[in-house]
Amino acid sequence: MPRVCKDPVNRAKFTLPPFGAKAILKLRDDRIEIFSGFAAMEAWKPAGTFEPRGLSLLSSPYGDAWLTQIEAGGQISLDRTQHVWVGATGRHLSNFGPGHKEWNTFSGAATFVFGHH
Repeated sequence: MPRVCKDPVNRAKFTLPPFGAKAILKLRDDRIEIFSGFAAMEAWKPAGTFEPRGLSLLSSPYGDAWLTQIEAGGQISLDRTQHVWVGATGRHLSNFGPGHKEWNTFSGAATFVFGHH
């Protein structure tokens, strides 16, 4: 009878580096910025991590998955010298592997810039 090996597959983990792009549109003397972006990364789990099996598109049985994010937002300078900015960003994240599949975030920010630009 042939012997069946049930040990995990030992394969080299070739990983793509995280990548993405962001576009910024400046308006009204560069005091208003509207932006949008996209990013993705291949994520790995440590060897031996429990991973429930089920129907999971775009993932593999080796513990890797793709995580992607799209974002859009804007910010406005409160002063003519562009030292004080306020803005907001909305993001949509997707997990193409096991676990929670997608979620949305919304955040606000205040930025203080020192010096000349």
